[in-house]
Amino acid sequence: MSAQVTASEMLESLTGFEEVAIGQHFGAEALELAEKKPTMLARALAFVHMTREGADAKTAKKRAMELTIKQSSDYFKADEDEPFPEEPVTDQGKEGTAA
Repeated sequence: MSAQVTASEMLESLTGFEEVAIGQHFGAEALELAEKKPTMLARALAFVHMTREGADAKTAKKRAMELTIKQSSDYFKADEDEPFPEEPVTDQGKEGTAA
């Protein structure tokens, strides 16, 4: 199983309830994990994805923790690179341009 969104998109889509669940199950808030434990953030986001897909929290955490480092980094789609930065195609690239 893998997500059809990027990790950045998943992070931006978190609800408050999901943020609380990450804190309860992973011992830190998502943004703290992003700064200090990026691999654990990937696992936490995979956990949220699995719960959105119907797994209960206990099962989702077990599955997320069983992922290898490689599997956790490959779980989400890669962020798109801007092929032509002067003509951005991603939302992230468009945010960096002046309108």
